[in-house]
Amino acid sequence: MVGSFLDPVFSPLLALPSWLAILVISVVITTLTTIAYKYLTDQQRMKALKAEMKGYQKKVKELSKTDPKKAMKVQQEMMGKNMEIMKQSFKPTLYTLIPIIIIFGWLNAHMAYEPLLPGEPFTVTMQLQKGAAGEVTLDTIPELGLHRNDTWTKEVIDGVASWTLMGEEGTYQLAFTHASGASTAKEVVISSETGQYAPPFEKVKVAPFSAVTLSNEKIKPLEGFPLVGNWGWIGIYILFSVALSFGLRKALGVA
Repeated sequence: MVGSFLDPVFSPLLALPSWLAILVISVVITTLTTIAYKYLTDQQRMKALKAEMKGYQKKVKELSKTDPKKAMKVQQEMMGKNMEIMKQSFKPTLYTLIPIIIIFGWLNAHMAYEPLLPGEPFTVTMQLQKGAAGEVTLDTIPELGLHRNDTWTKEVIDGVASWTLMGEEGTYQLAFTHASGASTAKEVVISSETGQYAPPFEKVKVAPFSAVTLSNEKIKPLEGFPLVGNWGWIGIYILFSVALSFGLRKALGVA
């Protein structure tokens, strides 16, 4: 549902390096939220409150050394000011929260993992509930190929059964059947296009199954960079948005 109306807007970004696409989205979201915050809050009151907070913080620091009881009283007054700041911030948050959640859903569905590539082997792992044993048989629609000497029926070992498969570009249904007769399914997307993949991890509510995992690799937008090289899209988004927010707030005079 999210992709149906966001894909025409954001899909062109998938042609860019992932870090650049995330930067563009960060710029859009941060700009909109900063403008909303500026015009949906009483900026004069916010500036006054923040100035008061700085004064309180200074008092607490001084009093904590000489009069801890008074320091506690000042801290309680600070809490009241913090509550007022939170109330001021509630309105812009209310307006921007749902659009941000929708955009985050799109990012997670398109920029969190690499696709499973045509003709390349990938692994499907079914985890079973604690204590479950027996055999699990895998069927695929349309038919996928087994890699090397793999077999369609697997004995559950240490609570898991896994298969290595490969196939051409397309969408496939995996059907898992346990020896008890219980069955469940999982969608798999094989594609050469960035951003095209099924959720690599899904919980399964049908006993004795527990969860199914595909071997999509996580996208690391700034791989190779110190400190942030292993971060996923959300960490890189936060990094960009914090830096952008600081600059925009200063440029627009937002409290």
